[in-house]
Amino acid sequence: MSLCKILAVDDNPTNLEILQLQLQSEKHEVVLANDGEVALEILRADPAGFGCVLLDRRMPEGMDGMEVLQHIREDRCLAHISVIFQSAKVMPKDIVDGLSAGARYYLKKPFGKEELFAAVRSAIFEFEKYQSLYARVKNEESYWSMWQSGTLHLRTLDEGWFIAYRLGNLHSASMVTILTEIIRNAVEHGNLGITYHEKSQFLADDILDQEIERRLLLPEHCDKYVSVQMERTTGGGFVFRVQDQGDGFDWRRYLTIDPLRLTDPHGKGVALANLMSGGRLSFIGNGNEVVIHAPRP
Repeated sequence: MSLCKILAVDDNPTNLEILQLQLQSEKHEVVLANDGEVALEILRADPAGFGCVLLDRRMPEGMDGMEVLQHIREDRCLAHISVIFQSAKVMPKDIVDGLSAGARYYLKKPFGKEELFAAVRSAIFEFEKYQSLYARVKNEESYWSMWQSGTLHLRTLDEGWFIAYRLGNLHSASMVTILTEIIRNAVEHGNLGITYHEKSQFLADDILDQEIERRLLLPEHCDKYVSVQMERTTGGGFVFRVQDQGDGFDWRRYLTIDPLRLTDPHGKGVALANLMSGGRLSFIGNGNEVVIHAPRP
């Protein structure tokens, strides 16, 4: 697991102490906050310094976790930070509301060390990708803004993150997340055939990146690509189309969040994309093609 500075937010001192000890055992730098307002002050003082936030959803005094998350997502300097909700409140509607509001992961209290590490590992991965992408594209805004339509082919997740960031930002920050999740699904599950259970094990063993690189080199996968199309529409909207070269999947099972997968460290990306698109996301045929109609933001 890469090292990172993490903000832990909880109104219970014992919970904060446990989180600090567990994360420090993995050599992370941990900063503590016992309420939402303090947490936001810490983040705004060092917006580029934190890789993820572990946020208690229910804090009776002052801001609760949902309010803190809303402030993070509305602040352009903080919106890139991955937020992990931790809560005993795990009814399906609660988790859907949290994910729809912008939380990336959801840990059910009490949770084990391995569950914590898996969620933090994924959050840090996304933070590092953001940093890398921002450094690459910050001087290219005018070029991409001239695009009216086009098609790009990608093979790797790194290429996918870049394309999702660049094309998605032509529309909105939420479209970056939508395209990221759909492209991730196209590469991992579509072209490379990684199953749900295999990904769970690879994440637990912290070898997902290595397995993706290994499969990309296999003869049966080395020539596969994902096609991403973008077209501007009348009125300032967009149509995005993502197609992989896999065998497809039963996409209907993943358009909503399955209660059995609520606290898994993955498996909610398609449902999250569908929620964030407002239901304007459609799978075509056997599921290896996705069309997203995005009206003017």
